[in-house]
Amino acid sequence: MGFKGAWAKRHKYLYGDNPEKAKEVFTQLLRLQRKLAEAHKKLKRSIDLLPKDLRYEAVHTPEVIKQYKANLLEQIGQLEGEEKNKADLLIERIEQYERARERYFKVKEELKKLLKGKAYCNPKLMLRILHQKETGDRKVIKTYSRDSTIYPEFVGHTIAVHNGKTFVPVYVTQEMVGHKLGEFAPTRTFRGHPDKSAKVVKKK
Repeated sequence: MGFKGAWAKRHKYLYGDNPEKAKEVFTQLLRLQRKLAEAHKKLKRSIDLLPKDLRYEAVHTPEVIKQYKANLLEQIGQLEGEEKNKADLLIERIEQYERARERYFKVKEELKKLLKGKAYCNPKLMLRILHQKETGDRKVIKTYSRDSTIYPEFVGHTIAVHNGKTFVPVYVTQEMVGHKLGEFAPTRTFRGHPDKSAKVVKKK
């Protein structure tokens, strides 16, 4: 199972050398992820409002949209009546798209800055574990986040990791810290190679 690029930063935690800040940092991460999801929805909605022939450019070549808007602004003084109203509406929708795009990339950059060079862990999972530590609860926690790095806070907890078919209970020990949860819930079972004699087929 490969988690490319993750091994080198397995002990570079999001909270640095200060575990007391774990709750604060992971709450911030969760908030940023939600903001990014909301910004993405708004961006998608603003693209859907554009004419069909501009939607591809809005996703792949936004500079074309910028030039299209500049051309519209140059021509708008010569337009009248219904044509002017349509041009005004289109400019308004392009500006809405530009604001949504700017917002999306701003939040994305904040999130990237927080995660850069650090071992990723799903914030919902970490916050549930921190809550269990506070309450003394040791219930099994289910997660689909196979790419989460095992932090020291996980030790002593049982996490049911989804393997694509079912949840596999994984009891976390100190030796597992720095590895990915998915490494302990294989997606397939190797049953050995078949006997050579079983492969022999009679020729007719």
